[in-house]
Amino acid sequence: MIVTVLRRRLIFAPIKPSSVIKHFDGIEHIFSFYNLAREYLPEDVDKLMLKEYSTAAGEFVKLFSKRYFPIMRNRHYYYGERVESGILKSVTKNVVVEWHGMREWEYDSGGQMSSGRLLASVICVCPIEEGSRIPVLERFQKLVGDNFKLPVEGLPLAQVETALADSPYPGLLLWCRWLFSQTGNVWLGTAGRSPSPDWDRETVDQLAADWVNYPGMAAQMAEFDKWLKVDVKKRSAEILKYIRTRPKSLAEVFVGRSRDWNELPQEGNND
Repeated sequence: MIVTVLRRRLIFAPIKPSSVIKHFDGIEHIFSFYNLAREYLPEDVDKLMLKEYSTAAGEFVKLFSKRYFPIMRNRHYYYGERVESGILKSVTKNVVVEWHGMREWEYDSGGQMSSGRLLASVICVCPIEEGSRIPVLERFQKLVGDNFKLPVEGLPLAQVETALADSPYPGLLLWCRWLFSQTGNVWLGTAGRSPSPDWDRETVDQLAADWVNYPGMAAQMAEFDKWLKVDVKKRSAEILKYIRTRPKSLAEVFVGRSRDWNELPQEGNND
């Protein structure tokens, strides 16, 4: 138990300086854990401090996740620690969470891609500076054929937002914003495997506030995927026609921001 260990070290520490240093080795992890628990789980801090290191860390993750948002233990600090209390760093070092934003290499990769995400990628300009739309267009073409009219370069996000504002396709709009990390939600806007933030109240409050909306936004995107998958070809055509025929905004009319729509032939034969 953490408190028992701490008590023994404070009361029964040997007198020799070298022994004192060794005896208190790793005690900073105990105080870091105590301060963390006191800040975010004040009513549970005493209970947590009575548990073994590993159990206390696991219980902190469980209680914190239930109250604020899901967190995990950092495995880097879980195995092979020099001192036993070092296992507490698995929770005190960083706020370890699972981000749900797009990693750049995933845009035109050959990995798994939902139908909603694919359609959003076809509609929008490439969000990656060095990326290419060719693999995306080829994948879409294999799925639905080549008798579709598409903006070959893709539409800017602002133009897509205008077209889909108050549309029957809010899930698609979220997918388009997700490509550009413009959902307004940190969970959807931070690329997967991005560095874990440090513990501080401002960060926790922001993550907690955005987590309230995240499940609903993710569900809306998943529901659109499910709806589109029923008949990808027919429903993609319906959506593309909706976007293509919607009234242009004043910015598009006077500034010329609207992109031309072209047939989607074999890529490279657009001379």
